[in-house]
Amino acid sequence: MRCDGTRWVGVAVLIVAAVVSDDRGEAQLRGDADAVAAVERMIDAVGGAELWTRSQTLELDYRGWSKGAEGEVVERAWRDLTRPEQRIEIERAGAGFAVVLTGTEGWRAQDGAVTEWDSDAIARHRLFWPKDFYTLIRRLAAGDPDLWVEQFGDDGRVVVYSEALGELGWWEIAPDGAIERWGTLDMGEPLAYVYGPMRDFGGGLTLPAWGASLDGGWRFEYTRVALRSTPMDPALLRRPAPGR
Repeated sequence: MRCDGTRWVGVAVLIVAAVVSDDRGEAQLRGDADAVAAVERMIDAVGGAELWTRSQTLELDYRGWSKGAEGEVVERAWRDLTRPEQRIEIERAGAGFAVVLTGTEGWRAQDGAVTEWDSDAIARHRLFWPKDFYTLIRRLAAGDPDLWVEQFGDDGRVVVYSEALGELGWWEIAPDGAIERWGTLDMGEPLAYVYGPMRDFGGGLTLPAWGASLDGGWRFEYTRVALRSTPMDPALLRRPAPGR
């Protein structure tokens, strides 16, 4: 049965409110011992629980290539790790545009024109945010009491579960904590990535140097990554004036 936009928004509001209110930063991650140990190795490998827990904003610059498209994409993103707010600026073949999504609105600005996102698109963003790659690392680092982890299979895959949402996704973690693969579902469709070697981005932060979707549709390489303990600049989320 198809949910209308209003219904999706209502569900998303409840989920995000629960995630934000439960992020206490001092709780112990729940799960079986092997899974908890693997996640702790991963958190240590990406910079440590203290770094991620005190961080609120993630800044990303990267180059990407999509299947069937000519030329590289250059993206710059600002992502709030504590609420579903983000700005992404994208350039390809000399043309650029910006996308802003928050918990209540979304829009795309290009060549002085602003296009509104519909309520379904905004709700999908809110529903995906609690299990996004970066959001979930912070939630795990903070020992979010909504989460628990279990380990399955010979590959040591760790599955992350939520009291509110059920299964959120999975990680394949090397013995040294390096991230090898990650996957989840996006509106019921599988989304999974394989990652390259870990790279030091400064400030104690380490992430994979590159990633590629398992379906071959997208690959990217980070050029700059930084964590900030301060909120996003409100100007980044401000709607541009007409014609600008």
